[in-house]
Amino acid sequence: MAAKVPYPRQLSNRETLDTLTHWKSHVRNYFRRDESMKEFFSRTATWNPLVPNFGFTGDEADVKADSLESLLDTISGFLPGPYITTQITKQTKCIDDVFRLIWRHYDVDPSPSTFLDFNSISLEKEERYIDLYYRLLYHAEQHQVKSGDTVEGEVITCSEIITHSHKNLIAMNWLNKINPNLVNIVKLEKSKELKNGQQLHTLVHDISKNVDEWLRRHGYSKNESETQVRNMQWEGNYSPRGTTRGRGFSRARGRGYNGRPSVNKFCPGCNYLAKELHLNVDYAHFPSQCPRKRSVLRLLKLEEHHLDEEHEDEHHEDPVEEEQPPVDEEV
Repeated sequence: MAAKVPYPRQLSNRETLDTLTHWKSHVRNYFRRDESMKEFFSRTATWNPLVPNFGFTGDEADVKADSLESLLDTISGFLPGPYITTQITKQTKCIDDVFRLIWRHYDVDPSPSTFLDFNSISLEKEERYIDLYYRLLYHAEQHQVKSGDTVEGEVITCSEIITHSHKNLIAMNWLNKINPNLVNIVKLEKSKELKNGQQLHTLVHDISKNVDEWLRRHGYSKNESETQVRNMQWEGNYSPRGTTRGRGFSRARGRGYNGRPSVNKFCPGCNYLAKELHLNVDYAHFPSQCPRKRSVLRLLKLEEHHLDEEHEDEHHEDPVEEEQPPVDEEV
């Protein structure tokens, strides 16, 4: 028993490249199940609207022409108005021409200009992190340089494909769009895998499952403005009230000079983490209450491992032969 394919939806007045591509898949899958129409979706299928029966020949030429005309009228009917119906039925020569006309009608035909929309793609409300990555990847795939495009005066003869390097750059942008601090966090949390040669884009599924936990552990929240206020430190020559000597001097509770955390609340592990990774990490807490114990231990183990390797290298160096004192010859 064949699976039922839903009938394609009606298009609205506003569509995007994503929604139209999804709709196109529905159209192709639905009409390819019809024996009289599936041949028109073949990659090699063409027709000529300027000649009788669209150029089909043979005993069933008129039947094929009727089926094609019915298909083109049906696809035109999915549009919210009759504005390009004539162009679809009288000017197209293959099924790709039909979809290109619709793309142009909605002004979503991929171009170097629409590629720049990559920068405006952001995490939507209640969207999964991994879905954002695949939206970015999909946008890049839709804007690959294709065969027939002209670049610096030369016609491209072979369509490009997404490489591992491209995917790594997309994954880097993905991390920044979630949280600007996430790149350094992943560099720490996935240091073993990355140093062993595993590509960043192959880790996106595992990273997406741990984003919230890592941000919480390192003192960052989803709301970057809240994070900045929570981790705010005084800069410049300005000192908060109650931290300078003079008449009526009093130290701010829990603070030392210049607004720095007092010795009573200082976590050396987080302070070390902040210096090594150049992160704005809050270290004004007791070591026993540190929320980043595991991250600090992991970084310390890595440093210890590097020191051991350097120590072994020193011991494996060729020993320097000591110069022997001259032996007096017998007279």
